[in-house]
Amino acid sequence: MIQRIQTLYLFLAAVCAVLPLFLPLAVLSCGPEALPGKATLWGFDDPSAAVSYSGNWVNLAAALLLGHSCLASLVTIFLYRNRNAQRRLCVLQLVLLTVACGLSAGYLCSLPDAVSIDRLSPAAFLPVVAIVAVLLALRGIVRDEKLVRSLDRIR
Repeated sequence: MIQRIQTLYLFLAAVCAVLPLFLPLAVLSCGPEALPGKATLWGFDDPSAAVSYSGNWVNLAAALLLGHSCLASLVTIFLYRNRNAQRRLCVLQLVLLTVACGLSAGYLCSLPDAVSIDRLSPAAFLPVVAIVAVLLALRGIVRDEKLVRSLDRIR
């Protein structure tokens, strides 16, 4: 199980899918004084108003999709004997991560006018890294399937 490279890729995808749930996605400038704040997947802090805004359904949906993607990645690791199920779960993960990326980007673009994004943190790009890791894992799974088929022909 661990000797297969796709196991490492799937574990990397799981880590990259769960980290944006806990790390800030962007550093913000809030209010007329341009006080620094941070935007997480759960909402953003506005120091000028001394309030933190919780997210809406978009944030919750993105968080749920990232959590399900992490869980699917960990389940996929332990399905190493069933490559067809692994392949299907990888495709499911790609869909979940793509939708989560879109929802996260939509959330960051729909921040109020009084809030401007100074810079994106590396955590904002982790779902994209997870997508690449799942694609590499899928490539390894397909390669294993071809190897098994070629060995079956020899017998």
